[in-house]
Amino acid sequence: MNQSRKIRPADEILNHALRVQAGDKTAIQQTQWSHGEFPPSPLLREKPPAAPFPIDALGPLSDAARAIEDMTQAPSALAAQSVLGVASLAVQGFADVQLHHSGSARGPLNLFLLTICESGERKSGCDKLAMGPVRSFEAKLQSDRQSEMQSFQNQQAVFMERRKNILRNLKSTDAAVQAKRDLDALGPEPEPPLSPSIVASDPTIEGVIKNLHCMHPSLGLFSDEAGAFIGGYAMNKDNALKTAAKLSKFWDGAAIDRWRAEDGSSLFLGRRLCCHLMAQEIASASFLADPVMNGQGLLARFLIVQPASTIGFRLRDSFCASSVTALSRFHLRISDILHADLPLAENTRNQLEPRLLELSGDAKDRLKAFAQDIEKSQQPDGTLEGLRAFASKSAEHTARLAGIMTLYADLRSTSVEGPTMENAITLVRYYINEAERLTGGAGLTRDIINAEKLRLWLINKWPHDHVSATDALQRGPLKRGFSASDIRALLEVLQAHDWIVKENRGAIIDGQKRREAWRIRRAKD
Repeated sequence: MNQSRKIRPADEILNHALRVQAGDKTAIQQTQWSHGEFPPSPLLREKPPAAPFPIDALGPLSDAARAIEDMTQAPSALAAQSVLGVASLAVQGFADVQLHHSGSARGPLNLFLLTICESGERKSGCDKLAMGPVRSFEAKLQSDRQSEMQSFQNQQAVFMERRKNILRNLKSTDAAVQAKRDLDALGPEPEPPLSPSIVASDPTIEGVIKNLHCMHPSLGLFSDEAGAFIGGYAMNKDNALKTAAKLSKFWDGAAIDRWRAEDGSSLFLGRRLCCHLMAQEIASASFLADPVMNGQGLLARFLIVQPASTIGFRLRDSFCASSVTALSRFHLRISDILHADLPLAENTRNQLEPRLLELSGDAKDRLKAFAQDIEKSQQPDGTLEGLRAFASKSAEHTARLAGIMTLYADLRSTSVEGPTMENAITLVRYYINEAERLTGGAGLTRDIINAEKLRLWLINKWPHDHVSATDALQRGPLKRGFSASDIRALLEVLQAHDWIVKENRGAIIDGQKRREAWRIRRAKD
């Protein structure tokens, strides 16, 4: 008998049979494993169910979120995040918002959003509907740039010819002095038009910073398949800390510096970058569990949701005509804001100088009371003791959301009012609950996340009944940066959770004799 096989007590077998007879779905699923063994243990803990998104608290943005929810039948939180991301992109360049704890403290209006949904949840559909006016604006920028390029090339040709004429004869000191005067009068070389792109989907942070000099000052990082970004070059173990630090600076609205031996140093002031990443659970799990992201503080800057799936319940074949009207109003409003002139620092073309959006007395009192309540909850044994990083930023998240809703409603607003702040508080309480649900006590580690990736590959894609560490390394989902011993350790994690069983005599796999092998436990068809 295989030593790893577990013998079930008779009373447990009887109880299990009674549960199956009664229609218990979990008990039925547990009978579907080969070799009559115990079912495997899940690597990722089961989360409590998600609460409904407080869509009414979106205030002037709520109709657009409801419209997208109705038109796609996607989860309301997914629609809400899509709308919030676009609204943040539109208004972030116009103002900073006053923070409650000091009259002079101010925070930018750029949001970092993370939405966790499985494949087929209509992430792309929500993103396309919300981003419509942004894509149209980029198309206009591209069209304008084409005509501006011709003018730039003509100006540059004239400039270079004049410069060449000035420098033609420098034999005498007097000529050199005069040439300097002429060059000063000629002025700087013409600059090419700014890039027409204001949204990127899969950049490296170095690529973003390197091109800030020729980009518009208000930018967005939006991706409906953010697994490529989270699991790609920007977030690999060599670049994760650098990426996290730079993204945190963008969230803070801080100056962005760049020092390189080949092209010197640069300092970029007055830039804004918002972010909406949509990713599947397995990709986002590694991000949420990453000690670099947690330790550096980047995760606390994200507003994260993982709504309950609507897959299997999207049975309507139409949507309300009022949804089309509401979405059109949203598109028109976002388009108007995007086409408005951004406040720029004097003698610059892409350095923002946002004004201060103040808090009314009522708004300030409400935010202060909320902040004090959250602060008390972080005390030892408090309800938010284990969520201090995010809770400590909850007041600023609240002020940002209130500022975005205020400017979306009226770009000329000078202050945030109390009811808008109350809506923002409702939203942030929801995000606090989501952060606690998704990250609190999760016990996730890199090894568990990677073992889950390996498990999914074995169950769904590996065609054989057995696997070795060599096979998993050469043909599995984990290659870059992994060794055979790394893969063996992950296989041992799966073995400990009963997903695979060690074959003491090895096995023949795809015609090859493997001295070390594991049998894969799959549910019966």
